[in-house]
Amino acid sequence: MNKQEKKNIGRALTALTMFVATLLTSCSGNNEVNDDGAAGTDVNPRVVFTGGLPRQVGEFTLQTNKDGRVASITSDNGPTAVFEYRERYYRGGIRMPGVMMTVTEGSSRYVYALFLNAKGFVRRCMETVYKTTDGKEEKPYSDGWAFSYDKDDRLTYAYYAGAKKEINIDYLNGDIVQITNSTNGVREEPLHVVYHTAATSAPLANKGCLMLFDDFTGIDIGRLRYAYYAGMLGKAPSHLPVAVTQKDKLRGSFDWRLSGTGYPLMLIYTETGAQQRTLRFAW
Repeated sequence: MNKQEKKNIGRALTALTMFVATLLTSCSGNNEVNDDGAAGTDVNPRVVFTGGLPRQVGEFTLQTNKDGRVASITSDNGPTAVFEYRERYYRGGIRMPGVMMTVTEGSSRYVYALFLNAKGFVRRCMETVYKTTDGKEEKPYSDGWAFSYDKDDRLTYAYYAGAKKEINIDYLNGDIVQITNSTNGVREEPLHVVYHTAATSAPLANKGCLMLFDDFTGIDIGRLRYAYYAGMLGKAPSHLPVAVTQKDKLRGSFDWRLSGTGYPLMLIYTETGAQQRTLRFAW
């Protein structure tokens, strides 16, 4: 991160932090555990990935540092995410981010200042975008995200200030059962996640602690999905999904291929009316 990026982030931190803090106070439920962490709170991805971190998720490869934290997530021809871990501190009475995540896509950079709760999960976030068009740098702009978790440390709520977008995630017995998106107060038809069908003898245990985002499940948090695989967006559902429905119609199906020990090796995702997509995993 260069000096100008640091300056831009510094200018926006105070106002954005206060805004998101106010938002989280108004949106948190009684069953949510979202207290801010004290200085020095550790990020430990093995709290999330209890059987060990994946080495590969789809096109992405995860690299760790000497402390066992995720240092970067890379792909051959796509985005790259790099993580910078800090001792958190106050400046002028304002809590500073514990982790900086920088995602590079071509000539554009997306810098995320991640503020963590006491368990090392992202509580709020400032996103600053640096884009270059025809060789000329555009004026950077910033926006905010907010997240909440339940007593089991699972992600239950996400809010993106820029689009006034809310994502509510409901669980039953440790599994996501309903995802409700709304934008500018307009609620979309909820998505329902299925874990057992006539073709499966029993729900598939999520031994790899995977969580799917974006068009797979409707939990669209953009590039912040990388933070999950660094162990900073809560814990995974108990089982692997086999289908997602909306208005009782199939939206997509998941065909998992597992190792002898039950870890996912491949996912074939079929979206209704679209081509299949294949993700491979390595452990």
